[in-house]
Amino acid sequence: MKTPTCLLRGRSCFCFSALLLCLIATICLLGCSEQPKKPELPVHVSFRQSVLGKGKVVIFSNTSNKLLSPVVYVENRTLRERYEFYFIIEPHRTVEIGVLEVPWDFLPGEYMKISHDGYSNKYLKVP
Repeated sequence: MKTPTCLLRGRSCFCFSALLLCLIATICLLGCSEQPKKPELPVHVSFRQSVLGKGKVVIFSNTSNKLLSPVVYVENRTLRERYEFYFIIEPHRTVEIGVLEVPWDFLPGEYMKISHDGYSNKYLKVP
């Protein structure tokens, strides 16, 4: 059996071809493998009008049997302001967060991201 030869300088390309094939296989195995999908964050979010201000109060309901401590990121893209906070919510309990709990009004149109280790992020817009 004859070893394939390169068109460049007539040298053997067998080792180079084998190396290239291994490199392509490695990239496919590492880059093409899917990450396991994280479960949805077991927190239901709703809103009510604030009695004290112009904004809203966010109502977080833990629908799981676990104690959770989610991190909430809020962004007002018009004013270019951001705020981040976390809170603890017991299993099957509800927590209301408004201007008394954090220095943020939760105005309509603002964007929220709620995250917690082990769960997929939850994205929503203040109504």
